[in-house]
Amino acid sequence: ERYLELLEKTFIIFPLSAYSTNPRKEIGKKKKYYFYDLGIRNGLIDNFSKLSQRGDLGALWENFCIVERLKKNNYESRHARPFFWRTVSGGEVDYIELKGDQGEAFEFKWSSKKTKIPRSFKHEYPHFTWEIISTKNPANADSLVTLWQRKTPRIAGQASSGLCPKIVKIVFLRDVTLC
Repeated sequence: ERYLELLEKTFIIFPLSAYSTNPRKEIGKKKKYYFYDLGIRNGLIDNFSKLSQRGDLGALWENFCIVERLKKNNYESRHARPFFWRTVSGGEVDYIELKGDQGEAFEFKWSSKKTKIPRSFKHEYPHFTWEIISTKNPANADSLVTLWQRKTPRIAGQASSGLCPKIVKIVFLRDVTLC
């Protein structure tokens, strides 16, 4: 506990609390910890291997996606509260955002394995939206990351050629080096 508190206070890790409205079936007092910087994570576990040689791709991808989602929310001034969800029987949702009474649920998958919303989650929270973010569904990547592409500002007297900021979506993340 003390070690985790120290890492948290030095902005190396951050916790996600469990989301629960049914304490008998859902885990509500646990926390999951993620690294702000995946290079520090990889250094601590001494693994800087290429993605094709890693055994922890799922955890690495999940950490990367959650950090990017938090950055996106901060950048867009979205004040959503982040959580994860897990049942005592093993059902899990990687990431949940609450904004008022609206909820969004995300599952982050590196593999192309088919993923469905857990039945118990769907039954308990039918009003939540659900999205799977993976390397196989680039159409959903805009839920994860939005970057600004800077263009040269217009100089007085010159014709405008679309020089305003443009949102760029990351659409293919398979070859990203996570370190």
